[in-house]
Amino acid sequence: DPHFLFLKYEEMKKDLREAVKNVAKFLEVSLDAATLEDVVKDCSFGKMKENMAKSQHSGKKVLARKGVVGDWKQHFTQEQSEQFDAAFKKALGGTGLDFEYE
Repeated sequence: DPHFLFLKYEEMKKDLREAVKNVAKFLEVSLDAATLEDVVKDCSFGKMKENMAKSQHSGKKVLARKGVVGDWKQHFTQEQSEQFDAAFKKALGGTGLDFEYE
């Protein structure tokens, strides 16, 4: 569907510059090289984490964890992982979306 862009965290971690280019293309926005570099720098996990540490929403502090693909495995039990996989399959099965966990 041309009205949707599926952007996954794992893809951004692999190649943020390419992800930014894809978003710009989807939005039909032209970015010169300097602007592209600024957006990539400002969208890095470290920069966003730094900005989120300064933010509050409705009096609640916003936090970001490590920004590591697959780190959820350190927090889910095997049962929780299986429950998530089942819920994911039920909700998004057949859409062509898949996720890389490593």
